[in-house]
Amino acid sequence: SAGVPVFFRVLYGGRGSGKSEGIARLLLLVSREQAGICLCTRDYQNSIEDSVYKTIEEAAETCGVAEEYRGAE
Repeated sequence: SAGVPVFFRVLYGGRGSGKSEGIARLLLLVSREQAGICLCTRDYQNSIEDSVYKTIEEAAETCGVAEEYRGAE
């Protein structure tokens, strides 16, 4: 119903559909407008290069906001 806060959103779908990339861009841009905590998860990956961290890092570059965020390097 209207006015009820949403605590969880779950996206389902196959690999390669762009869910991770789209959500990463959306969260980066929304986080510039409102404070909050976001948990990003997806299937286990073998390395940080394959992880959601890398996806968010690349999205920040694509959106031109990379200088506003710093990683856990």
